[in-house]
Amino acid sequence: MIIHFDMDGVLCDIGTPIREGKDKSEIGFFLNLKPIPGAIQAFQQLSKLHECHILSTAPWSKPNAWEEKRLWVEEHLGEAAFKRLTLSHNKHLLIGDILIDDRTANGAGEFKGLHILFGQPPFETWDEVLAFILEGDIDAEFLQQELLKAIDRMLQDCDETQFPTICQMRRTNQGFDMAREYIAQKIASTDGMTIQRAIYETEQEYSINPTE
Repeated sequence: MIIHFDMDGVLCDIGTPIREGKDKSEIGFFLNLKPIPGAIQAFQQLSKLHECHILSTAPWSKPNAWEEKRLWVEEHLGEAAFKRLTLSHNKHLLIGDILIDDRTANGAGEFKGLHILFGQPPFETWDEVLAFILEGDIDAEFLQQELLKAIDRMLQDCDETQFPTICQMRRTNQGFDMAREYIAQKIASTDGMTIQRAIYETEQEYSINPTE
């Protein structure tokens, strides 16, 4: 499983220095951020089980911030994060199963996998995030709703040229619901089935056997 970790507000405590009146444009601001309690341990623990990456955004007008984030990762996450840092204002373009982010900005809200909104119930602490990822300590209804949200986002993004049948189905509520349910069933019944693959197969199957 591929897991992306945001930095500010997820791995790094950016709220405290801002409340203390510090300016994000100051040299050393991002480099000197303190880790959020439990964040480093969580990254190290999950890195032993999954493919973990850091996916953050840095101010476009502050090149020093980009360098400081790179140095922060090396200092606090070490070898487990070697060459696993991506800085982007378009997080939705990255492939992955889970994004742990405290906001929906910069594409996080359109991420194609599961977006864990860190700092909000039921993921207010790293203990709660770990319980969910390692133990599945969230009820089945919640997981199903998150899956459907991710499917909805990807269905809306389908291109007319590549997925003409899917695009035709989504023009009506009935067709959209039918496609979503069929894709969800495929994922539930097939080990290793991704949303992307399920949408592709649905396109192929419905184009051959269209519904009334």
